[in-house]
This record gives sequence, C-alpha cells and structure tokens, in this order.
Amino acid sequence: MTISRETNGVVAEGADGLDAIRLCGELRPDVLILDIGMPTLSGIEVAACAQETGSSAGCRKAGMHPA
Repeated sequence: MTISRETNGVVAEGADGLDAIRLCGELRPDVLILDIGMPTLSGIEVAACAQETGSSAGCRKAGMHPA
C-alpha cells in the first residue's frame, strides 16, 4: 500500500535495499521502516548508509524475536 505524503502515511516502498537507499535520497523521509532480510542490502546496511549520507530519518530497531 502506498499513501500520499499529504496523509502523513507511507510515502514509498522499495523493492530491495538499493531501491530503499535511492528512495531515501530522493524523498528524504522522516522515518524509515526497514526489513532486516531485504534482498541486495539488509535493512541494517540501509540504515547505516542513510546515516552516513546525512539523512535526518529516524531509525528504530524492532524485531519479531525476543532479544
């Protein structure tokens, strides 16, 4: 599901880690929700890249398994 920016919902969905990095650079989102198991680059790698490139997006960790 993709919702427009005006509704403060989902702005974009990427097909893989490289697509997520491209979209982050283009759209400059406030928050990233990333799948650790994405193809090409993991969500962890995408979050690190976003921080290295100066993204102001907030990154929080969540998981389905107990720590």
